[in-house]
Amino acid sequence: MTITRRLLAPILIGIVLSIVALVLISVNSQQTLIAQREDVQFAKAEAALYAQTADLGRLAQALAFSVSSLPDAQSAFAENDRDKLQDLIDSLYRQLDYTYGVQEMTFYQAPATVFLRVHDPSRSSDDVAHYRQIPVQTISEKVPKAGVEVGESGLGFYGAAPIVYAGEYLGAVEVGLGINQKFLEEFKAREQLDIAIYVKHSQLDSLISTPSILAAPVPIA
Repeated sequence: MTITRRLLAPILIGIVLSIVALVLISVNSQQTLIAQREDVQFAKAEAALYAQTADLGRLAQALAFSVSSLPDAQSAFAENDRDKLQDLIDSLYRQLDYTYGVQEMTFYQAPATVFLRVHDPSRSSDDVAHYRQIPVQTISEKVPKAGVEVGESGLGFYGAAPIVYAGEYLGAVEVGLGINQKFLEEFKAREQLDIAIYVKHSQLDSLISTPSILAAPVPIA
């Protein structure tokens, strides 16, 4: 009996070790598979986010171009008639806000001085060159621009187009679409993935130091 036990003991130990090894291999394989699936999901979500960002940037730019092409708006802008321009554009702005979620529409004179905030006509004549690059580049390069920037309504998609009247470049008009909680929730529902957007404090310094420049908090979810 003692001899049998001595013979069986190494076999049993070998079986136990084999089972443990198989379990460890299985667990490791499952973890690797889960990690690979997560990597694929993250890559897919990242591509979808970049695609949606590009689409919304192009939409903002197209809307700005449409506004910049309005003859009556061009004329009022050329005449420096702020009240007339507001009367002409206000209803259009409200319609675009309702249809596309346009939060901001701003007319700029060179180099980047606010002529009219259609969404907030009580504030004008301030220079935004120190914290907004899209209107600056649009005016200086005389070509439409679009991208993601921190603006008055927080982080958003902005598109701008130059305004030309009688062959003269007068400035630019910019349209802003916000990256808000609704945007994040819709993306989460569509991609089945939580998303959070963080903005560095350094990007907010110039905004925070400018009185009354933030119309709403930067959306961070």
